[in-house]
Amino acid sequence: GGDSEEAVEDFLAARDAEPGLLGLVVLCADAFFRWERFEEAERLLRDALEMSPGHPYVNLRMGDLLRRFGRDAAGARDCYLAALAGEMLDAGSRSVAHIGLGLLEMSRNAPKAALRWFRKACAIGVADANITASCLVHSAEACVALGRREEAHRLLDEIGHLGSVCSSTRAYVAFLRAELLRQQGRLAQALKMADLARAHSLGDDALNGEIELKKGQIELERAGKNPTKAVRRFLRRIQFLIEEGRCSQKMGFSAVMVLNEARAFSAAAAVLKSLSKVIDLDSRFWRLALAYKRRGLLTNAEDMMSSLEFLPASEQAEWHLSAASLLLEMGYDQDAEDEIRSALALRPDWPYANYVLGSILENRRRLDEAKARFEAVLSLRDRVAEDQRSRLIGGAHYHLACILKQEGQTDEALSHLEACVKIVPKHRKAMDLMESLTSTRTLVPS
Repeated sequence: GGDSEEAVEDFLAARDAEPGLLGLVVLCADAFFRWERFEEAERLLRDALEMSPGHPYVNLRMGDLLRRFGRDAAGARDCYLAALAGEMLDAGSRSVAHIGLGLLEMSRNAPKAALRWFRKACAIGVADANITASCLVHSAEACVALGRREEAHRLLDEIGHLGSVCSSTRAYVAFLRAELLRQQGRLAQALKMADLARAHSLGDDALNGEIELKKGQIELERAGKNPTKAVRRFLRRIQFLIEEGRCSQKMGFSAVMVLNEARAFSAAAAVLKSLSKVIDLDSRFWRLALAYKRRGLLTNAEDMMSSLEFLPASEQAEWHLSAASLLLEMGYDQDAEDEIRSALALRPDWPYANYVLGSILENRRRLDEAKARFEAVLSLRDRVAEDQRSRLIGGAHYHLACILKQEGQTDEALSHLEACVKIVPKHRKAMDLMESLTSTRTLVPS
């Protein structure tokens, strides 16, 4: 009847009277989970797992709990897989386990892998409209992330044919439609759809937060070249969510990236700094912290990135290069160059980092230094993976040819172009430049 406090007392009294009764412990944990009293639910579920480590339903609930806490993705995955390995789960619970595995993939930005799990959940074919709707809406979410808009629209339309589904699902359908409208540039309609999502999402703090961020993103895009007021409103929104403890890793990362794309770099760094005080930031934030630190926008990056220091040098180098890519997108070539040099200091024999640095130096007209970097790529050809040979080895030959052409060394340039076309037979730019240099050399009198 809605008196959860009295129900809690009754559940705990029953559990204490029969502490060894597994079904009762699971029932108590399930009640706490539904009331979002997650710490009490976790204690009870761990008790249940000690009694029966392979119990499918207990593993399913523990997987859901760990995923929602966002603190042990590997543990959540193990629990879901253990649940599916059992034979006691009904069709609906199997669907929920598959959805959970898909959401874990979404949390690590792997929508293609997530979609495979969501499709498996859909294929089970359960009678519960809410579980079916959940399968469809998360499949649509993955399709949006993959740029498959038509498929996303089709999946969302299917939910409309299911009849009565819970309000949070209707809210998420409207939320995804708002994102699709935003991607199409229909910003006024997107904002109205986000408002509709907000109307359906009452009581769901996590979804409310995501909707608020989406509205802020749409308003930023509507502001165009004068985003100052929209940035301030967006910043107030996210700071409020952080202070209220309603900002997850996923939401925080999305907010920072939205501000970054709006070129509101100081605001993005401010959000990152606020987040670091209340959340143990995961590796998604490292390249952002490195980039903002390089720009002097972040003063406490050392505390935030203490985990990075314990990685092997090769992995640290990868994060420095990732930060360099972000700085290039932000338009800060010198900072990007410095960050790549940090990567090469840790991993000097890395062909890809040498190639990226060569490209930056070539764009900045420092041709001698660029040439040395592309030559370094060729000298490290044995370290280049097979699937990167066309880009790195072929690309290095092409860039060297361009530099040598500017230096008037036509024969050497042609030699590199021939090597490039041998590796990448349909390299259009290399073929055009080769034709141009060959015809020029033919016209020059001997």
